[in-house]
Amino acid sequence: MKGRKSILFCAVGLLALTSCNKDVVEIPESNDPVFRTMGTLGTDPFEIVAGDNGAYMFTMTEVQNGVDVFSGKISDGNFSIELGIYDGMIDKPSHEAVETIMNVISPEFSQVTGAPLVTLSKDELATMAGSQYVDQIVWSIDGIYEDLNEVVITEPGKYHVCADVTFLDGATASICNEVIAGYNLGANFMIDFSVGLQGLVTASVDNMGNAMQQVKWFVDENQVGSDDHLETEILSGYHIITAEVQFENGVVRRKSVLVDGSNQQHTVNDFTIFEYQASTTVKPRDFNIRLFVEKNGKKYTTETAKNEDAYLLITGLEYYGKNDAGMDVYKVSADIKAQVREVGTSNTIPMSFTTVFGIEIP
Repeated sequence: MKGRKSILFCAVGLLALTSCNKDVVEIPESNDPVFRTMGTLGTDPFEIVAGDNGAYMFTMTEVQNGVDVFSGKISDGNFSIELGIYDGMIDKPSHEAVETIMNVISPEFSQVTGAPLVTLSKDELATMAGSQYVDQIVWSIDGIYEDLNEVVITEPGKYHVCADVTFLDGATASICNEVIAGYNLGANFMIDFSVGLQGLVTASVDNMGNAMQQVKWFVDENQVGSDDHLETEILSGYHIITAEVQFENGVVRRKSVLVDGSNQQHTVNDFTIFEYQASTTVKPRDFNIRLFVEKNGKKYTTETAKNEDAYLLITGLEYYGKNDAGMDVYKVSADIKAQVREVGTSNTIPMSFTTVFGIEIP
């Protein structure tokens, strides 16, 4: 088999869109294949070796609900397996995913159950000081309008949530915040604030016991302070007060509240209250594994199958090289036994295989 070559492609998927830059990584001549997978689906055996009989291997960093999924796919045209590793520690912008993945020997499979994870509720937000004057809210998530007053989120993710608010007196305003659901929170905070006469805003950071390194305050995205507390006068009309907090453990979060310099009843709190619904209802998805399988036009996934007793062992993770785009490519070796469910049906079958996959981790 001397002279074997395998081709990897680099792609970045944004929500439903996936692009592909064909950046070739040449594998040195060897009798030993680099990327391969061998096992059984149900009772049917399979083996795919990248470079043999038209089989190929490519990598991509997909984005699922605002979170990177480091993925690889091996296929011979009729049978394909896609393996993805969800990113984690998503509130730490400077974290090194590779180092963490190397230390996760037996990760868990991600699950999509359809059960409520977070409920964006006007009534729950209105239990906080000031927000009780809200009459109704039209919620939007990642730019898509969802529903009036109450919206249920069923999948883990990092979401950009906006509220178009109508107050009891008919006035309207909008405010947006990031909401993390179903992932570990390394630290968190919320903004305590009040609006006094002549538009005097007093605000402080409730750090929930987490050690802070730096705080920045903004009014309508203009920085106005860098202390734990803020006192500032604002003009009449609506304004967004934002706190950006960097914690000592590397977590960075931004939270915003809505104020009105001419009406103390026109206020809306940040959305921190919703993040703690998720923290107690599901296992965090940080660095979970997902599998997609396609055979003879049928598609299967581990995410809707019961895999509490699955076996998943990463036996090796090593740097392979860079592709033409300069992106790092890693070899992941793994032994896997799991259940996969056919998409759109209740048909579930066992799958068992060993593999060496190529994944791109930016």
